[in-house]
Amino acid sequence: MLPGSQTGSTAAKDKDSPKATITRQALFTGDETPAAVRAPALTRSTTPTIRKRPSFYGSSSRIINGSGLSGNSTNSTSVLVQYLTQTRDYSNQTVKNDEVEFWNRVGSEIRKKVDGGNTVTRDFALAAVNHSGTYNVQQVCDLWDAVVPPVWTYVNDPADPDVSFWDYFAAASESITVGLKGDCDDFAILNAALVEAIGGNSRVIYAANPGGAHMYAEAQFDSGVDVTQIIRSRYALQPSAVVYTHPGNWLNLDWSAPHPGGTFYDDGGTIWIVYKDGHWEKLRKEGATWNIILSGP
Repeated sequence: MLPGSQTGSTAAKDKDSPKATITRQALFTGDETPAAVRAPALTRSTTPTIRKRPSFYGSSSRIINGSGLSGNSTNSTSVLVQYLTQTRDYSNQTVKNDEVEFWNRVGSEIRKKVDGGNTVTRDFALAAVNHSGTYNVQQVCDLWDAVVPPVWTYVNDPADPDVSFWDYFAAASESITVGLKGDCDDFAILNAALVEAIGGNSRVIYAANPGGAHMYAEAQFDSGVDVTQIIRSRYALQPSAVVYTHPGNWLNLDWSAPHPGGTFYDDGGTIWIVYKDGHWEKLRKEGATWNIILSGP
């Protein structure tokens, strides 16, 4: 997948909370790597980094379209865009079953790559974090600053990936080992894994519009945490600056701005989300409310 950043929206769920009290309820009511391989060393600093916006932030030219990939990925990418942009008749059981099977596979492949417990991923996360305490917004910002472009180098997937799946998803530990390189799905998977490596809750989102599709990650915080104020202060933003979070206090970790909480990719009112426990949901926005229209497993 390729990047893009426009404007859109999302939803919520928490794996470790049986009733998902601060996520689902809040939203819908309104391989181990060999020991010799270690994470690249990071330069630690207690001073927040205020980044100059790299030139491709907000670029709509770096999105995947149905004909933009070769090999086995092309048709399936087209299907993904269709599933997220076209009205589907779920009263037709064949239509519904085919799409459920598709998203089951996508979710399974993504979650296999979110390897926050891998030694390489965990070591990298610990080296990146400069703020002590239990899981918090500053720590997630430390992680994001350590990987966001221009630190991250954008590189396309292989034209004909030697994988059984239709797209090439790099594990977080793989992206770290190769020096923080890959495309948008690799970046999203890395962010999700780093959040989980320090005890947080993350989710991965697919959004699409007729021009293409994009993947990004979000991190969740307790409902009482003022994420917006923390981001504004850390990155010296204007008092009126918008920090994009979603119900359930999910913070956008896309590369759409020089700080976490940038604008959302233009999703056209339909998104797909996979959570930490492998559960996924396809949602459609009606008014101010996101409604689940399909889910599994």
